[in-house]
Amino acid sequence: PPHSHASHSKFQAMSKSCCPPDRVPALEPQTDYKKTGEFVKIGKLTAYASGEAKKGAIIVIHDILGPSTGRHYGIVDQFASEGYYCIMPDLFAGEGVTFAELGKEPMFALMKKHPVSDIKEQMAPVFAHLEEKKIPASSIGLIGFCWGSWAVWQCSVMFGKKLSCGACMHPAIIEGVYGRKIEPLAEKVQNPMLMCPTKGDAKELMPGGAVAKIWEGKPFAKAVEFIDFTKTFHGFVTQGNTKEKEMAALVKEAIDAATAFFSKNCKM
Repeated sequence: PPHSHASHSKFQAMSKSCCPPDRVPALEPQTDYKKTGEFVKIGKLTAYASGEAKKGAIIVIHDILGPSTGRHYGIVDQFASEGYYCIMPDLFAGEGVTFAELGKEPMFALMKKHPVSDIKEQMAPVFAHLEEKKIPASSIGLIGFCWGSWAVWQCSVMFGKKLSCGACMHPAIIEGVYGRKIEPLAEKVQNPMLMCPTKGDAKELMPGGAVAKIWEGKPFAKAVEFIDFTKTFHGFVTQGNTKEKEMAALVKEAIDAATAFFSKNCKM
């Protein structure tokens, strides 16, 4: 049976236990965060861009709640401070779901509104934008959160030669929403991935799981990394409350892991 519905229902339950409304920065506008980047128009999309491509470029793909929630802008600026031109297109064109809608019909409706064909149409201008900036494909990494991890995989399948690698934080590979299984998509991925699954994420995505086994047979196998974050919950990197010491340490650990992964795999 499609497991993605189940994993998102768990996300809904977990969002209430791990990140209740009075503790999650996602529920408030990011008014106190001073962005260091700017908004740019790419194709039909608005994107948030920051930094210069000293080491390459990172494309950030937001979670199901949308790019203006949680710490998305701060994450973009963080990678920019590491020497990357970092860009985050708003693939939902201003839409998103609320915490109350997680695991419910509005969430699935938003997913279905943005199928693979839509990802292809929206991301093509983003890769073209990086080409115009003369940023080599060998130095381009993607990082996705929740739903964004599915989009990272899809970009690898469709645009594999235009990127070097991908990082997937609390991945929601939502093939089940379309009546498909995860494994056939994993077979088509063309680039090494850093996978950071959390409690409640699909078993196929865990270290030693079905996806890891598939990638063991790929030319990029040696660059693949899995880090077990099942000590925490889905959504933590973008939405967890970093005022709590333990959560702040986990978020730092995840971002540091992604930074190290990009440092190894994105080469100018």
